[in-house]
Amino acid sequence: MGIPFEVVQLKTDDKLFIHALYANPERSKGCFVFIHGLVSDVFSSLGRDLADSLYAAGYSTLLLNTRGAGLVRSFDREDKRKASGTRYETIGTAYEVFTESEYDIQAAVDFLKKQKEKNIYLLGHSTGCQKSIHYLSQWGKQKYVKAAILLGPLSDHAVIKRDLGNDYDLTLAYVKKMVKDGSRNELVPKHLFDEFMISSQRLLSLIDPKSKEEVFTYASGRKPKALQSIKTPLLVVLAGEDEYNERPVLALVEWFEEQIAAKKSRVEWVDGADHSFTSKREGLSDLINKWVEQL
Repeated sequence: MGIPFEVVQLKTDDKLFIHALYANPERSKGCFVFIHGLVSDVFSSLGRDLADSLYAAGYSTLLLNTRGAGLVRSFDREDKRKASGTRYETIGTAYEVFTESEYDIQAAVDFLKKQKEKNIYLLGHSTGCQKSIHYLSQWGKQKYVKAAILLGPLSDHAVIKRDLGNDYDLTLAYVKKMVKDGSRNELVPKHLFDEFMISSQRLLSLIDPKSKEEVFTYASGRKPKALQSIKTPLLVVLAGEDEYNERPVLALVEWFEEQIAAKKSRVEWVDGADHSFTSKREGLSDLINKWVEQL
């Protein structure tokens, strides 16, 4: 990494210890909190590249390891009954509960407030976009954040339903039954879902059209209440050649433009970009910087 990151430990409101990488230039203009997607973590190359560019432009960056970092990962949770004061918990993408991500983001916001960061921007990528919107949709949270940037926001329900094809209905019914029968943290059989190992409750959250995680409802046809409730300015940046998108990018542009109510919001797409904006990151950083400067 080209900038001086500090490793910081954060304690969430539900007493989980998570970590982040924090870089703070002199006279910071604000801080971007990078929220990674599924199976990713603070070492995401997209997060690092954007951090380099934004730091050079005078912004602090906090690369946040949410409890969904990696596929399977051990975390410490405060437990005063233990001699060590903590107990181990296995979480990661396979076992995280989506709605608990709000605790992770709040811990990051609380840390930055203590650092006297006046302007806080959420910078979500992929499923980090859903987590950003879920956080902002909770009562009283929008006052902490000046704006949010959503990079490659897609419906996981739509993506996985396309990939499962004719097996979607069977898989949905199976994981619903697993959760109902008390096996919410048991792994889904590989013959039903072989993309990566995942617990039944986590997969249900991703694929159920009625899930709270189904924030971008363009495929399920439901009203996107969480998204529409956001008054914080949003910059939505779609990838023109996103390998996970199952519909024309301009259809998504139109949908987001119709659903976002916040003033000063914009919806853009980057022509030729893949889901991680692999060869388009310099221009992406410029787009983010210019939008934030005019707020």
